[in-house]
Amino acid sequence: MWAIFQNKEKRNFLFIGFYYGLAFIVVLINLFYFINFKETTFLHYALFLCTISFGLLISDGILHFYSLSNDLIHILQVVDHSLVTLFSVLFAYSYLQIQIHYPKIKWVSSFFILGVFVFGILYIITKNFLLYTIMETLVFITFIYLWAIGLSLIKKKIFTKIFVLAYFFILILGIFFYITKLFGLPKIAASQLKLGGFIEMIILSFAVIYRMKILQEENRLMRNEIRELSKELQKKHSYRRYYKKCQFKL
Repeated sequence: MWAIFQNKEKRNFLFIGFYYGLAFIVVLINLFYFINFKETTFLHYALFLCTISFGLLISDGILHFYSLSNDLIHILQVVDHSLVTLFSVLFAYSYLQIQIHYPKIKWVSSFFILGVFVFGILYIITKNFLLYTIMETLVFITFIYLWAIGLSLIKKKIFTKIFVLAYFFILILGIFFYITKLFGLPKIAASQLKLGGFIEMIILSFAVIYRMKILQEENRLMRNEIRELSKELQKKHSYRRYYKKCQFKL
């Protein structure tokens, strides 16, 4: 019986190590792309993934190994979930180019971010669990809101479909891990959440790179069209000048 328990724990620690190792590599890759291509989407995704991974780190109880008090760990969790909301909005806005398609709804995202931070601070001050529940609910309402925007843009660009698929994993798994327990309902295992995290990392990492390539190709085609149009205008201008000279001679 003890041997079975040890083998199970070994597999669990191996799985945890593999998840955080992959997350660390993906963060480094996105930072590398950000530094080289100056594309903020890579930075926003790296920060988004960092906050998600840190939240899982807290849920795994790893911070207890550093002799941190429960109160401090809970405060870190509140701060982390607030930052997850902020970076999820920044990533979605830069990836989906929401400011171009829906320039007037920026205040809605700002309202959600502000609400999460306010209720988080109030919870830290008062320790009222209801405030924490409201904060966590707002976090996932923000995810639903961003996912709905992605769904509305699904016909605009092919990379939007990938975003919708990846956010669906984050949304569903997060709700069944974080939200259900707040209302006394059964939650999924942390290993299931990490398995969804693997899928999300692979899909979104591919999506961000794929999106950059598509936008670069669109920019290249646009530059070529502008270049051709400029040549055509120069030809017309040269023809007009030549025509005027001919008329002057006559």
